[in-house]
Amino acid sequence: MSNQWMTAAEAVKKIKSGDRVFMQGSAYTSGFDTCCAGRKQELNDVEL
Repeated sequence: MSNQWMTAAEAVKKIKSGDRVFMQGSAYTSGFDTCCAGRKQELNDVEL
């Protein structure tokens, strides 16, 4: 497994409908929520 850094916006682009997304407490940011909300019209049944 390689260490890859990416922004919240880049990470959210990888989410597909039906995915279950887990983030460890220290990795979670409010920016991630904002980016997910920006895709609410395209994503269905995503668990955070």
